[in-house]
Amino acid sequence: MSALWIAIRVTGLVSYAALTLGMMFGVMLSGRGLHVPTLHELHRSWTMVALGFGVLHGALLAVTEAKLLLDGEIAVGGLALMIVGGLVAATTLRQYIGVAAWRALHTLAFAAWVLAAGHMVWAGSDLQQPVTFTLAYGSIAAFLGAFLLRVGAAVWARKVASA
Repeated sequence: MSALWIAIRVTGLVSYAALTLGMMFGVMLSGRGLHVPTLHELHRSWTMVALGFGVLHGALLAVTEAKLLLDGEIAVGGLALMIVGGLVAATTLRQYIGVAAWRALHTLAFAAWVLAAGHMVWAGSDLQQPVTFTLAYGSIAAFLGAFLLRVGAAVWARKVASA
């Protein structure tokens, strides 16, 4: 194992873990009554960590062999990274694009996370390692649980409001 190989794996794992945390805090914020400034800051900070380490991960991979970036399983990760970058830009421009447009664009965060999870499972060469396996599948389970709770809360809130 070379230092570059280790750096590529570590930056990818940190990016994925940070994106998962950013998503989890974002899901918490999307519910009514949870607009706590600390959650906003955690959501924003972890998303920025994910973006930074994701860019570094892609750059290190490009140094190794640029043509790999076009492989399907690698390109999926690049697409996730581009979506996250676009969402960060949209958030910066929210006052100019309006809240409705920003919310509509922000739903792409779910697609970005699914693509990143797919990239980790599909392209990850270390899934046989307990830490990597736990990160990959544990984060998928945690995300699905949070997402289902969020959807369930929205359905429940609509039923209560219509009653």
